Parts: sequence; structure tokens; C-alpha cells
Amino acid sequence: MTDQSPIKSVAVEYSGGLWWVTIIEDGQQYRQSFESQEFAENFATGQRIRLGIEE
Repeated sequence: MTDQSPIKSVAVEYSGGLWWVTIIEDGQQYRQSFESQEFAENFATGQRIRLGIEE
């Protein structure tokens, strides 16, 4: 039997003049935009904590 854990990820990227945080959870993708890199990074850190993802 193999471990079939759901894929969870959080990524930050800069595109089109905005900072985007992409969250993949339970087979769904969510995106949130920010004008500030600091806000995007802080949001991403909170999402990683919530999802139990280690950096």
C-alpha cells in the first residue's frame, strides 16, 4: 500500500504587477493577489502553518 496523501502546497509569485499566492488543497486551487510582497509572504506563511506544510 502506498501513501496517497492529498497534495497541499503554497507558492508565491510576482506576475502582472501583483504578488500572487497560490494554494492547492484537497484537489482545489485558490489564488489571492496582493500589491505588497510582504503581505503576500505573510499570508503564504499563515497558509503553510494552517495546512501543516514545513518550509
